[in-house]
Amino acid sequence: MEIDREFLEDIAEMNKIERLDYIDREIDSVFDKDFKTKLIQLVSGLRRTGKSYLLKKKLLENKKSALYYSFDDVRFASIKKLDILFKYAISKKKKIILLDEVQKVKNWAGVIKKYYDLRKIKIIVSGSSGLLVSKGKESLAGRIFEYEMLPLSYREFLRMSKNKNFKYYIKTGFPEVVRFSLNVNKYVKSIVDKIIFEDIPERYDIEKPEILEDLVSILSERNTRVVDYRDLGNSLDISKDTAKRYCNILAKSFLLNFIYPFAKRTSTRIRKLKKVYFKFPSIANSF
Repeated sequence: MEIDREFLEDIAEMNKIERLDYIDREIDSVFDKDFKTKLIQLVSGLRRTGKSYLLKKKLLENKKSALYYSFDDVRFASIKKLDILFKYAISKKKKIILLDEVQKVKNWAGVIKKYYDLRKIKIIVSGSSGLLVSKGKESLAGRIFEYEMLPLSYREFLRMSKNKNFKYYIKTGFPEVVRFSLNVNKYVKSIVDKIIFEDIPERYDIEKPEILEDLVSILSERNTRVVDYRDLGNSLDISKDTAKRYCNILAKSFLLNFIYPFAKRTSTRIRKLKKVYFKFPSIANSF
């Protein structure tokens, strides 16, 4: 097994964690229970909601037997590096491998499936792109537990914040905003911008990401209301089909959901226009 020095140094640096200021999340009890099984654990969700913290917590709890690596650095986000990482972990007698932002590695699921089937190591992965995660997990059917890391629930917020005001909670929602009293709109807008101008163009054929930004801005004004794709297309000078495609991409990026209004009959429900709901009010409020 050949492993270049820079990659090896990167691995070592990421595993130097000695302390983590972690606030317990509601996902923890279920995640810890499933951790005892051999199945792969996949944590997906919006950026900055705490996926990396959860993986690093597992690293600290299993310091001698675990290896952590984040593929957020595109220099090492290759299928070859992923394969080398598994071989390195096994050679070091590691029993657990924690892979952050695994969706950055093209065709990641094939490598993970191979090592899962060898039954030599427990695998935990995280990802911030719903489409890429869902594509990967299809080939891992029967081998995987999946969880979505959401913004803070009100109960989690109360454990973390001295300010117990519900209106303040609605304006925040992200762990770092609450813990460090950051400027909410600036912080959340930076997350949305990274998704729109970096994450999405990296994986989708989007000629003008600024149209996506305008789309999010329009949808933020219509949060919880019915969405008409033709109307959106006219507002953005794009086709109805393109507007629908862009909305689906935003949903796959965990920014928002589109939900049919309630109706007793399924046939009635699916004929209605969908409503848009942002994952958390502070996302809509950042525009």
